[in-house]
Amino acid sequence: MSRSILQEAQDIVYKDAGGHDYGSFEQNMQDACNFAMVMTGQQMTIDMAFATLIGLKLAREKQVHRIDNMVDVCGYMAGWSDYKERQESKNGDTYSDNDGQQGRSEGSVPVGELP
Repeated sequence: MSRSILQEAQDIVYKDAGGHDYGSFEQNMQDACNFAMVMTGQQMTIDMAFATLIGLKLAREKQVHRIDNMVDVCGYMAGWSDYKERQESKNGDTYSDNDGQQGRSEGSVPVGELP
């Protein structure tokens, strides 16, 4: 039985990625933002880096289907979600609904208003 895309992404994000030792994913994202800033002279946030990586994988998938594109998108989304949750818990920037669901208390933009 073959493994699902989500199972593969889960292993990459939360387990040792095939024996590769690239260090902390969050630190790598911060370093990538720093390199981008040095190269372009423009500030790049970790949120922008995640969005860019996801966009790249979707652009590649548009050209030709490769399972690794989908696995990587799922992995980047999981990593981005974890990053956002850590930031929100540091900043206390969440609220809980009556049903216990958490959401952003401010600063969100409706999807229809995105560029």
